[in-house]
Amino acid sequence: MSGIRMAGRIIRREIMITDTISTIQQFVKNGGRYEKDREPAYGEPFYGKYMEQLIKRDYELGDKIQVEMDNGKVYSGLLMRNAWYYMDLLVSGSKIWKSRQNLKAFNLNNIKTLTLIEKRNPEFDMDKADPEYLCHKRENEDGVDDGVDYSDVDTNGIETRNKNKAAFERVYPDVSFDDSHVICIEDGCSLFFPFTNGGVSAEVYIVQKNGMNAKKIECKVGRPYPNKCSYHAYNNKDKEYNDVDLYTYLPDANAEHHDVYIVCVWTVDMTDVHGNYLQFVQMYEIGTIKPQVGKKNTHFITMRISSICGHKDLFKKEHQYELEKIMDRKSVFFLNSMDDAYVITSLKESDDEGSLCFLAEQALSHFNIKEMLQGLMIEKVLDEHIEVTVDYEDVSPGYFSGNYRKGRKGYQFKMLED
Repeated sequence: MSGIRMAGRIIRREIMITDTISTIQQFVKNGGRYEKDREPAYGEPFYGKYMEQLIKRDYELGDKIQVEMDNGKVYSGLLMRNAWYYMDLLVSGSKIWKSRQNLKAFNLNNIKTLTLIEKRNPEFDMDKADPEYLCHKRENEDGVDDGVDYSDVDTNGIETRNKNKAAFERVYPDVSFDDSHVICIEDGCSLFFPFTNGGVSAEVYIVQKNGMNAKKIECKVGRPYPNKCSYHAYNNKDKEYNDVDLYTYLPDANAEHHDVYIVCVWTVDMTDVHGNYLQFVQMYEIGTIKPQVGKKNTHFITMRISSICGHKDLFKKEHQYELEKIMDRKSVFFLNSMDDAYVITSLKESDDEGSLCFLAEQALSHFNIKEMLQGLMIEKVLDEHIEVTVDYEDVSPGYFSGNYRKGRKGYQFKMLED
């Protein structure tokens, strides 16, 4: 009887996964929408970006707006800023107080309705309403931004570079920081896995030449941050702030390197829950690393993934970030072990998916070709779906320090033209 119940659970799980895959595939095909010709509704992925673009199109700074939040509360005030998933309203007075208590920020994802109360007064002056330039940039007489010219080669940059160097040398005491291409994975490789498990482990590699040159990066796995569902593979921990990073390097800062990957294989022990192990392959295709210019030999990347399958309802509001990140990736697919080969099920397809699949197979076999070939011949106690996630950068920018750097440009959601 228990066997029948177990078989029923497996069948239902297969149907659930199949439906999830089909919905995600259509979501990707529609450019980040559940329906091709409909804008995201409240609670759906990219609703915040849609609202940001809608406000930019239909409103201007100084307009008096009323917002209804998803907790039922209603606010009104003058529009002061609209960016990065947030909108700021001046809820009282004619300018921002020094205490800033009359400036209220609203997460665009939590807004249910937006109503124009009154158009901007012709005499409205943003410089007077925001004298400290908290919500807008300073412009000169020619209308050109006079904001800060960010540069990491300054006093703060030198101090930060010294900290980066000290952290690197703690991990690699016999390697020259200044003569290497230093790669810092901020917060380490991370996996968000909010499910009961028997333990999480990770192996991380720096890879070149399609896996022919793979070097293992020694690291530990822990949960160093307050969110204990977030697992991190790292080799450096800041004693002052408890932040973690994963450092690696390539030799000769004056050399150029091509087709560089960071590959992390996560293994989650689920034997007490489902009788198997789950695996995730996380890749970051750095691409080309050019020779350093002006001691800008440090490269910063972020590698964060979360489990796609396993949620009772992946399409609820609280999981919209996971779906948005799929659009941000170069490629997302499942590897299914069948007979003596892996079969690819694409969520977001890329032109070089075949080579990425081969790289993932090598990583699952510790970049040992003999082990990979032998592994295909034996039965594994693994879940049938291995999630593979690939991020991409054409050329990795070099920085003098971690004091200032530009983030990787991700997927740009655009509202419908009509």
